[in-house]
Amino acid sequence: MAFLTKGKKEDLRKLAWEMGLSVGEDLRILDIKHLIVNSEKYEEASIKNLFTNIIEERLEKIKNDEQAAEQERKKAEQAEEEERKKAEQAADLERRKAEMDFELQKLKLQLEAKMSGVPQTVNGIWGTACADSGASHSIAGETLYLLLQKEGANFQKTQITMSLADGHKSEVEVYTTSVVIRLEERVIRTQLIILPYAKGNRTLLGMDFLQKAGIVLNLKHRNWFFSDSPHRTYDFVKEAIIQEVQSRPNLEENTCLLRDDDE
Repeated sequence: MAFLTKGKKEDLRKLAWEMGLSVGEDLRILDIKHLIVNSEKYEEASIKNLFTNIIEERLEKIKNDEQAAEQERKKAEQAEEEERKKAEQAADLERRKAEMDFELQKLKLQLEAKMSGVPQTVNGIWGTACADSGASHSIAGETLYLLLQKEGANFQKTQITMSLADGHKSEVEVYTTSVVIRLEERVIRTQLIILPYAKGNRTLLGMDFLQKAGIVLNLKHRNWFFSDSPHRTYDFVKEAIIQEVQSRPNLEENTCLLRDDDE
């Protein structure tokens, strides 16, 4: 009978139920033990084994419940961590967009302050490209980007490092495409960078294009010339010109045309 002291009241109640005994809710532990021992079905060895199994089942259930609770806790922590990371990524994306907007606004100010306008045509549309000797790469403006998309240009996605005014550098996602720019008798293949988040920005011809074309900017007299033909100059334009012209069927795909102001 001593083995009956190892379990809890719920174990004794379950044992009594397994023996076919009726156990009232108000019975005490001692009363349940007395009921079990005095039962006609009481045989110590078999009842002891049955009681041991009942206790082990209860302990196993407790263990399983604790493990399940631990798994749920870990899942909740993991979900919380994922939400935190998503929030951080969203905040980082917003920060990058804000930095890009700041940088683009800075570029626009630079355009107004120091850049030189050169007339151009892109697939039958006249426009104005801005030459900037302070920019290392050429950038396609929003309008040119949309035109190139319409013409089926091949764009490659890549990452570049953009330097902000405060010296902070940020990795941003951009597109690149190769175009042929025609300027007088010169033909220059140039890689353009597209800032997909930029709105209203103008096409920028940087040092990569200016060096290839041999273009020299004379900001004092507001004109430009080829380095091997310095006596023939071309005036800058002050405002953007957009005019539809007849398409030229012999132009290469993704061709940008620049012309001097005298023609």
